[in-house]
Amino acid sequence: CNMKESLSQEALVHVGVWCLGEFGDHLVSGRAVGPDNQPILVTPGEVLDLLQDITRKPPNPDKAALTHSLVASALIKLVTRCPSEFDRIRKALRRFECSLNVDLQQRSCEFLELLESEWDKSR
Repeated sequence: CNMKESLSQEALVHVGVWCLGEFGDHLVSGRAVGPDNQPILVTPGEVLDLLQDITRKPPNPDKAALTHSLVASALIKLVTRCPSEFDRIRKALRRFECSLNVDLQQRSCEFLELLESEWDKSR
């Protein structure tokens, strides 16, 4: 069972999103191998596609803000781990700026502030 095929399983999706944020750079490095010792080939764009799919259709609409918060956290971590996707990550975070959930809105605004050029040397 993989996360992409099981987007309705809330716990699996939440753990998967966290793992993508923490270890997404290893997944897209080309060095990852599956349990069958076959290489796992995933591009940074595919990782963001999956996070975008999860954002559009969270596993539990009643808990969408929690899912979106996890996605936002994963996205900000991927900024330094997948720098080729910087603009796309910023665009994805902007979707949460107007969230009705105040915590998500605040978090995304803070994350977007960290993406400003004045923070480039600190990233």
